[in-house]
Amino acid sequence: MSIASISRSETAVSDELLHAATVTEQVCREYELDHRIVGGFVTDALVGVNEANIDTENKAIVLDVAPNIPAVRVNGTIRDIDVIAYNADPKRIKQAGRVLGSLITRVPVGLFSILREDIQGHKKLHMPQLYAKQIVDSEGGLSLFYDHIRQPLSWDAVEPWRIELDPDHSVTVLNPAAHMLSYLTRLPSGAKEKDKGPKLSHLVEVARMVSDVDPRDYDEIFGPWLDFGQELANLDKSRIASDLRQRKLGQATHDTWTLFKKNLVKRLQSSESVVNIVQGNGLLGSLAVHSLVRF
Repeated sequence: MSIASISRSETAVSDELLHAATVTEQVCREYELDHRIVGGFVTDALVGVNEANIDTENKAIVLDVAPNIPAVRVNGTIRDIDVIAYNADPKRIKQAGRVLGSLITRVPVGLFSILREDIQGHKKLHMPQLYAKQIVDSEGGLSLFYDHIRQPLSWDAVEPWRIELDPDHSVTVLNPAAHMLSYLTRLPSGAKEKDKGPKLSHLVEVARMVSDVDPRDYDEIFGPWLDFGQELANLDKSRIASDLRQRKLGQATHDTWTLFKKNLVKRLQSSESVVNIVQGNGLLGSLAVHSLVRF
């Protein structure tokens, strides 16, 4: 189906979330975006997955039955769909975003591009940062970074996989191992409070199942991502105090700010009122969704 054949009325059906994901896929393909759908939509789609659903040869998760993904979260907010694009052309990404906004009116869709040094330069690398990010350097190499921590990553770690929701609907996602690691390392304080619990435990289990049946070396592919998470966890008070004693004031000041952000984010994401604002459907929720780089 082409973009021209998608109308607003076609997205206004009983399962609006499923159709929003389908339209998102169609638009991203029409604009030739190297995209991955991420976030809670994918997490809920992976609930109940077992080894029989995993097809490593075709990089696919084939579900037996369509997942039950509610359009409204338990706190009453509308679930959104987040998409990461790895393409180098920001203009094409913006055009696709505008089309998505015109076609999908009842489900918030966020289309984000990872940072690219060859296009955006070094300026954005030094902006205050609450979330870990992915960046492509001027030579095409991929890295994870948070403040002064930078970890090279293989492109295999973010390769596209597919979840077949049912025979007629599929979405492009990250490898389940990458999806799980994104949850664990997007914040320096670890996984968000709202993400902890049975769902996160199941994500870890799905990642383990995929690594068991995939003949490739997952330690080699995803080991650097785990190292990055460990470096985030090592941002602690003792190292900052040691820096201060040694009068390394420049680095100590930088690390103190980093630790402050780490603790601030941990407090904010454990606040029910803050979570409701960010996930809300009003002005504050919209501003939060469009201003925070969440991956």
